[in-house]
Amino acid sequence: MPSMNRMSTNSEPLAAVRVPAAAAPPAAGYLASFLRMYPSETNSDLVHSSRGVKRKREEEEEEEQEEQQQEEEEEKEESLEESLSKVCDRVWQEVREEQQQQEELDKEIEELERKIEAQEQEYQERFGDINEYTQWQRWREAVRKAAEEYKAGEGRVKKAEKRHRGCWEMRRIWP
Repeated sequence: MPSMNRMSTNSEPLAAVRVPAAAAPPAAGYLASFLRMYPSETNSDLVHSSRGVKRKREEEEEEEQEEQQQEEEEEKEESLEESLSKVCDRVWQEVREEQQQQEELDKEIEELERKIEAQEQEYQERFGDINEYTQWQRWREAVRKAAEEYKAGEGRVKKAEKRHRGCWEMRRIWP
């Protein structure tokens, strides 16, 4: 006897053969019922739709991450700007202080130059003759140069003495 689920040899549909409704295949077919039972495994439409949901979630997560990164970058930029502004303020303050010190030094230099000019005029008035003053300046320069040469020469002599002394010390060590 042929099974109830198969088509008859006459190619008549099962409904015509009077198969009970419980034994009849579902209206959309076996594949649809299988896909309803196991949607995540084989139903490509559902898989694609869940992929779309996953993509949307991933896109949203990426957007959130990008927003967080942008916020972090903005915070870093703000903190950098604040630190740079503090550094700039300190630098400007130091520059102002240096300028004030330079102005004070310039004033002191001007005062000293005035005093020197006054002393030179006083010296010229005292001695009266400009030739004597120029001779005195030349003599002062010559003395300064001689002192520098003497100091430079002393250094050479000291170096030579050290070398000589080192040799004598070596002779004392070796019999």
